[in-house]
Amino acid sequence: MTKFYEDPDRFGYNRAEIFVESGQFSPPLIVDVIYNAMTVAVIPTGRAKAQFTICSISDIQINNAVWFDWDISETNEASADTIYGVVTAIRLNSLYGQAAMKVVAR
Repeated sequence: MTKFYEDPDRFGYNRAEIFVESGQFSPPLIVDVIYNAMTVAVIPTGRAKAQFTICSISDIQINNAVWFDWDISETNEASADTIYGVVTAIRLNSLYGQAAMKVVAR
């Protein structure tokens, strides 16, 4: 599983970056702190989508979590969106082509 890291340039901000190959899911990015907001950017070279879950961490660990497509799902261009709710984890699904996901939270 992927974790956030503290932003060295901006106090109080946490970041995460995830990269996946074509046809792959990223490891889940566990959201273990309640943030005021999280902005998620998806940068595909082909087509990719961001997904989130509200299932427990134990469900995620045993691959029993239900994943929901983010509003910016299935994009073939750089896209970003902000969530103002509580999620347990986020992941990136590259449908084809490499993809990156950048997350900033506060």
